[in-house]
Amino acid sequence: MLGEGCAGQEAVDLGLAYRCVPAAELDREATALAARLAAGPTRSLGLSKRLLNASFETGLAASLETEGHFQALATTASDLVEGMTAFREKRDARFTGR
Repeated sequence: MLGEGCAGQEAVDLGLAYRCVPAAELDREATALAARLAAGPTRSLGLSKRLLNASFETGLAASLETEGHFQALATTASDLVEGMTAFREKRDARFTGR
């Protein structure tokens, strides 16, 4: 609120950033994180991102209603079955984004 900057590790300590890496490693780390996200249940991740973005412009009641709709959509995803099956079989999930 005061417009003051903070160093990377301080941002992590404050909960404003996920992690801090040296500048020389930034591209490699960003690419690795993007690959992890892309290999995940992208449909569900997209719904979560939409819900988070919408929450800045709506109230609690509207956010909860939207969350309920998104939860219903998520339960119809084949990625849900794959994630549960992979967990039960103790293997990495192979998500398709569907």
